[in-house]
Amino acid sequence: MRVTRESEISIPAGIENSTRMRVGGQGEQSPDGGSAGDLYCDIYVREHEFFKRVDNDIVCDIPVTFAQAAMGAEIEVPTLQGKAALKVAKGTASGSLLRLKGQGVTSVNGRGRGDQLVRVTVSVPAKLNKRQEELLAEFSKIEQEQSGKKNLWEKFFGS
Repeated sequence: MRVTRESEISIPAGIENSTRMRVGGQGEQSPDGGSAGDLYCDIYVREHEFFKRVDNDIVCDIPVTFAQAAMGAEIEVPTLQGKAALKVAKGTASGSLLRLKGQGVTSVNGRGRGDQLVRVTVSVPAKLNKRQEELLAEFSKIEQEQSGKKNLWEKFFGS
């Protein structure tokens, strides 16, 4: 015969996926009249659609414009606690990881928090208006003049 009852337990902040938690004295009663055994709970943490957890750090991808990546900017990013300002330095490359200290998951032992790592993805516009095309053509011409090469192929592999 299986006995079913409900127990309320406290899940500590920062607990990791697939953790087995022991709750003393909340298991089944001993058949010979002894004290109750322990209850073992397997904890499964549901994945978030935007944030990914790596140990106590949180990782997310944030798109920035070409201009923001090239010239630098301050952007607002979502965190577990709300929103935070993040500085994107001049010349930030796509795929760069930027750190928000202390914006990750609380350590299960209560000592500190992880960080939030923001992976910058430079978004390239699919359509440009005439003025944008003119400005980028001028930018490209200046780049070529400064590098002394006509294109990236020549820059890396010669003529």
